[in-house]
This record gives sequence, structure tokens and C-alpha cells, in this order.
Amino acid sequence: MATSALGTGVDIPGIVFILHVDIPWSMIDYAQESGRGGRAGEVVDSMILVPLKKAEWKLQQGGLSMEAEVMAKFVTSTTCRRWVMSEYLDGPRLARSCLDDPAWIRCDRCGEGQHEIRLRTQLDEREQQLVEEGLSEMAIGCVYCWLDGKTVQSGQHGTQECGVYGVGGRDQKVEGFRQQVRYQGDTHSCYRCGISQHLCATGVESTRGCQWPGVVAPVLYHMMQKAVWFPEIQLAGYNGGHQDWRAYQRWLGQRHFQRVWGENMSNAMVVVIRAIRHVRLKRNEEEEEEDASSSVEDEED
Repeated sequence: MATSALGTGVDIPGIVFILHVDIPWSMIDYAQESGRGGRAGEVVDSMILVPLKKAEWKLQQGGLSMEAEVMAKFVTSTTCRRWVMSEYLDGPRLARSCLDDPAWIRCDRCGEGQHEIRLRTQLDEREQQLVEEGLSEMAIGCVYCWLDGKTVQSGQHGTQECGVYGVGGRDQKVEGFRQQVRYQGDTHSCYRCGISQHLCATGVESTRGCQWPGVVAPVLYHMMQKAVWFPEIQLAGYNGGHQDWRAYQRWLGQRHFQRVWGENMSNAMVVVIRAIRHVRLKRNEEEEEEDASSSVEDEED
């Protein structure tokens, strides 16, 4: 919903999320506006977005109307929000909390969403671990062969010595490409290697060596050069043409439109993450196929 004018008397089907910007004028306004959602029986999320500590400050200042005080208490409540609303609308004797009916979806204070948050956090931590492992494997091996699924023994050859893709000429092109990527400050990227400072243990300390040197630029270059990788770049949000290097370089240095693991990152970092995720997923599928094939062979024996 985009306006409080839709708060009363209007039924619009399919509303499943309602965002209130700043504290609603009154509990009745909030109840009416939130009530526009779920008219067909859908589960609806209603969120109030308030500047930090604004409600607490209003309560401390005092002099609020009854309606304003109730809404400020609703926002700052550390107990059941349903109870605060029901106590005002239905009266203390008829007030109900989320725990009064096991079929009710609970408010955030009564536990709704906590399981999902824990699960999301665990998934993010696992994905971050896999990304760090991928970066480490590419740093000690060959970026190009790792991306394309070619088996390379650790230390057999590095990115710059890769015989599959040639040496010398590509190194110069990759370095020239790297120098033209300008990371914006709000991307929190390492100015040397392009890795998100959320991951990089080196941080901005200039006297320490890069944790994953020579990885980001070859990954980004290789993915744009090979058509098979271009869809992953597009899925990361790039709208330019294939091998339009200038547009690609400008876009890579900009902040991604969404946070990743709760952090602001560059488009370049998102492309790298997608590449590692893609390779890992492909490996898992191949391992599952091998396991299934081995199982069939065992049964035949």
C-alpha cells in the first residue's frame, strides 16, 4: 500500500505486505490500514518503519495525546504487540495475546519469524564459508581452470601460468581491465583486490598482503569473455551487452542493489559469489550422479 487514503473502506485483493513509514497516527488508523491486507484469507506481514529511538524519545518528552501515546507504546513494546492493540481496542477485560489461540500467527515479540531468521543466518554463514573456500582454492591454483571445472592439482600451475588459456597476453589484458574498475566507497571493497571488506581479513591495512590475491579480476574478466558465463552476470543485475567492457567495468564498481549477508557489496563481489555458487552447485550435482551410479553398480554386483 502506498497511501493512508487506502486505510478505510477499500478492498484490494492480493495485498500480503503492508509497510507503515513512521509511526501511524493512531491505533485505529493502524488497525484499518493493516486490515486492508489478507482480504482473501492470505497471511499478511505488517511492518512499521520508524527512525531509531524516535518512539522512545516521544514517550520521554511526554505531552502526547492518548492515541499517540498508545502507538508509541505499541512500537516500543517488549511484550506481545497483539495484547497492546487488543487492550486499547477491546478493553483490558477482553484483551487477547498471541498465546491465547495456538492457530494465530504470532507477532514478532512472541516468536514469529525467529526461526526463519535463525535459518537464514545459518544459510548465510554456510554460503559465506563456501565462498571463502572457493576464493582460497582459486588463490592457490588456477582461476580459469577452477571456474571451468578442469581438474588441477594444488600447486600444479597458477592463474598466470595456465596453458589452457595462454600466458602473457591475457595477463596484460586482465591487469588493464582491473585498473579500469573503480569501486565506490559505499561498496566497502578492498582497493587493491576488490574483495568485500566483510570477508577480507586484511581490511585496509596496507602493510599486510592480500588474503586472496589475483582472484577477483581474472574471475570477472573470464566470465565476461566466455558466453557461457554471461547469464550469471545478467542474473547479478547487469543490463549491458556481452563484452561491452566499459559498461561492465562501470557497473562492477557500483554498489549492488541488494545487501548480501546483510552487508553492502559491489556488483563485482556479487558476480564472484554467483560464480562460486554456480561451480559448487555443479560439483554437488556431479557428485550426486556419481554416488547414484556407484549405488546401481553395487546392486548389480
